Amino acid sequence: MLKEHYFDPNYQYTSKILKNYLKTQEGFKKKICMDMPSGNGRNIFLLALHFEHVYGVDISQKYLDEIENYKSVYQVFNITTSILDVTKNTPITLSSADFICISHFYDFTFLHKVKLSIKVGAKIYVETPSCRGGNYFELPSKTELEAFLSGFKIIFYKNNVCNSDNRLNKSISFTAILEKKINGSK
Repeated sequence: MLKEHYFDPNYQYTSKILKNYLKTQEGFKKKICMDMPSGNGRNIFLLALHFEHVYGVDISQKYLDEIENYKSVYQVFNITTSILDVTKNTPITLSSADFICISHFYDFTFLHKVKLSIKVGAKIYVETPSCRGGNYFELPSKTELEAFLSGFKIIFYKNNVCNSDNRLNKSISFTAILEKKINGSK
């Protein structure tokens, strides 16, 4: 994650997968997007170009302040931010979101709450941290990943099994675009 927001009008720090997917979706302009956690705004300004409204939540008020400060720089005003620890609470707007962006964050309990809260037909972009450094300790095992993916139509999926000599269950870094296909998926 970037430590501070950099003015990025060409969105070079956003995922190519996310950028390419958004380019192919015509009907999002009248839809609602949830970006969580928003961090320093790496994806939120790109999302705001494609959605009627984007709700961004993060645990860091500093990051949310950066997003608020850059709204006028990007000339983007369809963003609302609020402070929230997504590992403890899910945003009330989550159930009405048409698209959910979760980037560089992974918490199995959180993803399970998101899965249960979103409406059928909602799409979700999930990009976990990479395998570098100690990130693999926080990433899902194969069993956790399979449990999360059940109940979704997979639009895009790419993974990387992290090598860990000191863990019996290897963890998996992944990027996915999913569509919720059934209610109450557990």
